[in-house]
Amino acid sequence: MGLEPLFSWIPALLLWLLSWMPHAARCPVHEGGVKISGAKVRTIGPGWYWWVPRFTEVFTDNVKRKVIDLPEQLLTTKDDCRVRAGGILIYHISNIERWLVENESPEHGVQVQAARVLREWVKARDFGDVQAFNPDKRKEDELTRLAQSEVGQDFGVRIDQLALASFAETDATDLHHSGPAVMPAAPAAHDDEE
Repeated sequence: MGLEPLFSWIPALLLWLLSWMPHAARCPVHEGGVKISGAKVRTIGPGWYWWVPRFTEVFTDNVKRKVIDLPEQLLTTKDDCRVRAGGILIYHISNIERWLVENESPEHGVQVQAARVLREWVKARDFGDVQAFNPDKRKEDELTRLAQSEVGQDFGVRIDQLALASFAETDATDLHHSGPAVMPAAPAAHDDEE
């Protein structure tokens, strides 16, 4: 029996001991985060903080302005015009604890909710009204105000702007609004009399 099997447990012991020692970490200026110790959640801001991996988990995220392209959706306007509508969402994280602790995948959730708001807004208007929509100021932007009231609180974000990025008429079918499928009529049976 050699010395190698006798001392092979030493690296694992060192890693285990290091996991009990306090670690210092730095949260950059453009980030925010949370420190979770059991049931206790503490918000951390920019600066240095200490944590022990055995007792504490640390999560951080960029709190600068975020921009998401909303995918185009096939929709039907109030006057039964079929359109493609895409959008852009600009937001800031305002409540880092709600963003990181209460939501599993918050960016995806914000995107889905903003797409829903855009969809309902387009479906409630005529084609001409949506095509002519061009707010001069953000204060006059009803689409952004609607997103602020319906999306922000659930995810801990402040919506800066929700806007149409693309809007055009299309021949594609909106499957959610097209109604029941029409089956072609069966061919009539003809009797050949000879």
